[in-house]
Amino acid sequence: MRNEEININITLDNQNICEKILWDATNTPEPGVSESKAMTLAFWDADNKGTAKIDLWTKEMEVHEMKRFVIETISGLADTVRTATSDERMALEMETFCQQMSQRLQQELTGK
Repeated sequence: MRNEEININITLDNQNICEKILWDATNTPEPGVSESKAMTLAFWDADNKGTAKIDLWTKEMEVHEMKRFVIETISGLADTVRTATSDERMALEMETFCQQMSQRLQQELTGK
């Protein structure tokens, strides 16, 4: 059996607002600490049959970056649905939604 570790270090200001997110993991292509502007972490609570979730973002995270982060997270979840459940229809519907939101974001950014 092999053990892996993911370490997350969060720096908060005096008002408990996230200033910095640092993380590292034992099995990454590039070893060492990485900095991030946002994170989402979800666990399935087997006892309560629900999701425990943590979302954090730094003061520097811009609105359009957050929107892109959410779109890419949902897209990644579509891959998870496909792999974990073989539910191609659900995965495709999620991907279609992501494409629509990407187009909307692009329109917001370009003003067109």
